[in-house]
Parts: sequence; structure tokens; C-alpha cells
Amino acid sequence: FRDISYNTTVSSRTWLFEGGTPATSTAANPVVQYGTSGRYDVTLIVSNANGTDTVWYNDLVMVSSATAVVKAPHAESFENTALAIEAWYSTATGPNQWAISGLASYGNNKSIRVRNNFGQNGNIHSLISPAISTSGLTPVVLGFAYSYAHKSGSFIGDVTAPNDRLTVTVSTDCGNSWTNIWSRTGAQLSTIAGTINPEIDFVPTGPEMWKTATVPVALASNQPSLRFRFDFQSDGGSNF
Repeated sequence: FRDISYNTTVSSRTWLFEGGTPATSTAANPVVQYGTSGRYDVTLIVSNANGTDTVWYNDLVMVSSATAVVKAPHAESFENTALAIEAWYSTATGPNQWAISGLASYGNNKSIRVRNNFGQNGNIHSLISPAISTSGLTPVVLGFAYSYAHKSGSFIGDVTAPNDRLTVTVSTDCGNSWTNIWSRTGAQLSTIAGTINPEIDFVPTGPEMWKTATVPVALASNQPSLRFRFDFQSDGGSNF
């Protein structure tokens, strides 16, 4: 952790780490260990002669189980919102993380999406699966449905079509390294013909606006634990 307080000198600080060791610290950049899987809050309290300020982050830290929590074959529809949120993990370099939505779906009632627009330009939104066991299974195939419309520009008057990108990777070492298994960009990613106007807030309205991907993953065969990660990199285009 790192204290990035600015515009003044901090005379004292206290970190509070729910579930961590140490549970508290006065260091500027403490190192904390977590021994039990779960989601944990973090609090930082800083003060000087001018007063005290506190920031609190709910569920900032997610510690995953060292062993797989899901046995393949497995399917995730995101219909059970509470279960999906607990099992999957989302991070982003900007606002608008992956979120479950009831606005559109491929065959059911819900899906998980990224709200994307010109203000998201350059941000990367990552969605990480729970640990999955493929022990005894070969070959392993990843399948998913997706919907995206390629815009003619990032904003009204813009004539350069944005190149949003989706990259799918897999890890067999608990996220220490990731291997690229699928990627599409811009028009190649689009699931509709042509382009849409920049001002349209894209929401698919029928199954014809979706595509399915089937990806053989050789290195995922017979693994005690693996994870998939979906990285959507915004170039100011439309929702995914």
C-alpha cells in the first residue's frame, strides 16, 4: 500500500487492514499479508495541525482461494447476481467497471457489460474468472457470447473510428502470468454490420446483434486451477 496524500505534510497516519497482517500500521507504504480468502476493507487516517481526514474503501482487497472453487465443465450466465459478483473479480484503470446488467442478454435476462464512451479512452477494464479446475479434462474449450457496435467516431464531428479492443487470456499460476488466447479490435470486434453514430448509447436488442466465440485452450487441459481474464481496452467507442 502507498500513502499518496498531497498538498500538505502528514504528521501522523494510521492504516487499518481488515483481515490483514499487520492489522494496523503507521508506515507510509506498508506491506500487508492476507492468510484467508475473502474481500477486505482498507482505511487510511491522516492528520496534521490543520485537522484529520479519513478515506475508507469497501472490499478493496480480494484474496482468492489457493484451490479451485469451480469444477469444469462450467457455465456462467450472470443470472444469479450475488453469486456472480462473489466469484468474479473486476478491476479498471478508470471508472465504469464491469457490471451485471438487465438491459440485454444472450438467451437469458442478464449479462455483464462495460459502459464505454469517449471519456473512457485509454482505460482497461479487466474481468477475472474464479479459479476453475479442469483436472481430467482434455481438450478444454472456452466459449462466450459478446455484443459490440463499431462507432464511426468517438464524438460528434469525429471521423476517426475508435479501436476498442477485447483480449482474453488464461493463467495457470494464480495470475502470476497470463497467456493471450483470443483478441479482436475495432471493426473486427463488431457484431453488427457497418458503424453506428457516436451519440448512440449502444444496447443490443436481439440475438442477431451477438456473436459467439469458441476458443480451444491447449494449455488449460488437466489443470488443478486456472483463471480466464477478459480485458476490454477503451478507445472511446461503444458499450461492450
